[in-house]
Amino acid sequence: MLRNISLNKYKLILCVLCCVMMLMLFPLYAKNPVLNLSLHNLSREHGGVSLGVVGDTYDIAEEDLLSFIERRLIAMKKTGEWQRIYKDIQSQVSEHIDRPRALSLSRTMKPRSWTYDPSIIVPYDLADEDGHVFAKAGTKINPLTLITLHSALAFYDADDAKEVKWAKKMNEIYAGKIKFILVNGSLSSQEKLLGTSIYFDQAGKLTSRFHIEHVPALVYQEGLHLKVEETLA
Repeated sequence: MLRNISLNKYKLILCVLCCVMMLMLFPLYAKNPVLNLSLHNLSREHGGVSLGVVGDTYDIAEEDLLSFIERRLIAMKKTGEWQRIYKDIQSQVSEHIDRPRALSLSRTMKPRSWTYDPSIIVPYDLADEDGHVFAKAGTKINPLTLITLHSALAFYDADDAKEVKWAKKMNEIYAGKIKFILVNGSLSSQEKLLGTSIYFDQAGKLTSRFHIEHVPALVYQEGLHLKVEETLA
C-alpha cells in the first residue's frame, strides 16, 4: 500500500514538472507555427485531469526541399545570378587548370648535382598469363636496362623571368629533346613562348622523388642512373 502511494506521488510530481517545463518553453516557440502543446495525453497517462490545449494550434507547413531548390534556381536564372555564378565557377576551374597550386621551391643559389638510382625492388613474384614467374619477390630491377630516357627534364618557375630565360636556353641546347615541367606559373603562357607542351609537377611528386629542393633543375640519363642538377638561372 505504501509502495503504491509513493509511486503515484512520484508520477504526479513528474507530471507537474513536465507541465511547468513546457509552459516555461512555450514563449520561446510562440511565434513558431509548427508548435502544438497538448497536455491532455500526458496528464491522462499519469492519472491527472485533462488540462486542455495550451495556445493556438497550426498545421505543419514545411516546404519540400527539392521544391525549394527548384524555386530558388528559377529565381536565380531570372535575375541573372545563376549565369554569374556559372561564369565564376568556369573561370576558377580554367584558372586552376592553367595555373595549378605552386610548389614552395626557391631559386638555386648554389649549384649542386647528384645521381638518382631508379631501381625498384619487386614486392612479390611477378608472373605472366601462363603462370611463369619472370621476377621473384625481392629482385632489384633498373628500368633503364630496358628503356632509355630520350628527353631531359627541366624544372623551373615560370613566374621568375630569369628562370624563363634559362628554359628558353635549354630548349635551344637540347633542340626539342627536353620536357619542361613547371613548379609555378601559367602553362598556356609557357606553351606559347616555347612552342611545345608544358607539364606541371602536381603536388611535387617528381621533385620529391628526385630530391629537388631548388629550381631551375635538370634531370637526364647518365648510364644506368639519372643525373640531377640544380643549376643557376
